[in-house]
Parts: sequence; C-alpha cells; structure tokens
Amino acid sequence: MRYFSGITCLFLIVGISAGGFADPPPGEDEANKSFSLSKLSRVTLGSKQFWTDETHYAGWRIQRNVLTSSYRLLDDNNSRLTHGTFETCRDALQTIKANLVEPERNRTVVLLLHGLVRSRNSMKPLATFLKATGQFEVINISYASSQETIDQHAQSLGTLINRLEGVSQIHFVAHSMGNLVIRRYLRDCQDGKWKDRKHPKVSRMVMLGPPNQGSQIAKRFKDYSIFKYVWGISAQQLAEDWDELNKRLAIPPCEFGIIAGGRGQASGRNPLLQGDNDFIVSVEETKLPGAHDFLILPVLHSFMMEDAKIMAHTLQFLRNGYFVSEPRRQPIKR
Repeated sequence: MRYFSGITCLFLIVGISAGGFADPPPGEDEANKSFSLSKLSRVTLGSKQFWTDETHYAGWRIQRNVLTSSYRLLDDNNSRLTHGTFETCRDALQTIKANLVEPERNRTVVLLLHGLVRSRNSMKPLATFLKATGQFEVINISYASSQETIDQHAQSLGTLINRLEGVSQIHFVAHSMGNLVIRRYLRDCQDGKWKDRKHPKVSRMVMLGPPNQGSQIAKRFKDYSIFKYVWGISAQQLAEDWDELNKRLAIPPCEFGIIAGGRGQASGRNPLLQGDNDFIVSVEETKLPGAHDFLILPVLHSFMMEDAKIMAHTLQFLRNGYFVSEPRRQPIKR
C-alpha cells in the first residue's frame, strides 16, 4: 500500500509541476531567429526556481538569486544585460530609461502571480489576453516559489510594488499558492510594514484555484522526500505550518473573486481528496469568507490560466466586480 502511495505521490508531483521547470516550445518566429554567439551567451532560462523579480520597468526586470543574493537585469525576452550587485543592475536600468518614453502617471496595472514550482510562463496566455484588451498594463511576475517561504515571497512582492513608478492602483490575478503570497503581502500592509512608503491602492483581485484553507495534498505527502525536494519550503508551510501561516494571511481589503475547479458533484477528479476538486485543490479549500463572487468551472488545476472561459471571467471581474453578472454573483459571507 505504501508503494502504491509513493507512486501516486510521484505522479501527482510531476503533474502539478508540469511546466514549472521548462519553458513552452518557442513560437515559429522565435524558433527561426538567428542568434549571434554574443547574443546567445546572454540568453537565460528566465526566472525559474532560483530567481525572484524585485523590480519591473517597461518589460525590464531586476531579479535576485535566492541562493547567492546576486542580481541580474533581464529584458522581456529573458536576455541578460548585466549582473552583479543590485546597484549595478539599477544603474544599467537607469541608463535604459533615458532612451524610453516615460510611462503615464497614475496608471492602473494588473499584477499576475503564478503558483508553486511554476514560472511566469504559466501565466503568459492570461497576460497576453489581458494586454490585448488595451485596458490594462500587465506585469507578469516570477519568483523562486519552492526556494523561500511565503513570508519571504511576500517581502519580495512588496519590494517590487514599492519600486513601481507612476502606478496609483493595482489589480491582482494569481494562481494557486500565488494567492497566499498576495494575502501575506496584504497582511504586511495592514500591519504597517510599508507605512513609510506609498503603495498603490489594491482595487480588485481574482483568485484561481487558491488553497485558502490549506492543502490536503501537501499534508498527505509531506513525509515523502520527493515532495520536500520538488515542492520545497513553501509547500512545507502548507503541510506542517498551516495553522501558523494562516494567522499571517489577510482577507483582501478589496473586491475579490474566486474561481475553483470542480465537476459540480460530491466527488472530484482526484479520489485522494475529499469532496469536489480540480485534482490538486478541493472546492472547499478555495473558499474564503468575504469573497465578492465565487464560481466553479470544470477545469484542471494546472491549466486554469490557459482556459478561455476563465480568462473571460477574469476580465469581467476586473472590469465590473463579478464573473457573470451582478444578479448572479455568489458572494461568500464572512
């Protein structure tokens, strides 16, 4: 029986991690590019599991390596311009800014945050969709999700938000554990951690498959070495330290909506989870009192961000504060 459980654990981890360590195949135009050797030497694999974004400006990103605390400056194609200290990267970015059109002031942006062992690539379809509307500036963030605690991720998120220029209002859209990072950041705001710095107003938030009530999967497989190796320290917080972590998570002080994956039945796609589920997170685990709207769709957890209906409902909520219509809202009472 334990052998069966171990194989099941491996299957689940591989499934959840799909796309977390590898980029999707390049498009035809990208594949046909001819790179010089000097250009190729600067191409990176992006952010992945050891680099966290801490500055964004017009597609440029300064990232921190969570193991060495060194920094690098990347363009929007993940090519590295320079690396070293934060000051080195900041100065290089300042030079670049001199040749760019300064963004409008008092802008509203949508910040996207991926889930555990994923990267910003997993949110790219949604980012592309939202940008195409012409209504939002979209910033797609990546962070070393398996290598630091949710508290540390929240600190980096706060640092990034603090460095945004000319932004007066933000929306959040997050998948899975990314929602807990945002809730942890919002708790820091409530506790006055950023009181000496003017952070943008948080207007609306869409949660996709959030483990708002903890994670049955994490608790079930917390003792397996492969779980600890692949999912890392953040997953251990969901498994062993949930009660303490939950005390440090805020209920968003804005309109927020939740989209859960499920079949709309008593049981879900994964028999190891109690109740309806999206194979990784149960419908009940996604719920959070105070939600302005709640929706269940028949989607798998790992592919929610690519689903056309979810994209459309996300846009609807960011525009109007509901997924379908005002009369059909399904709020969750506090």
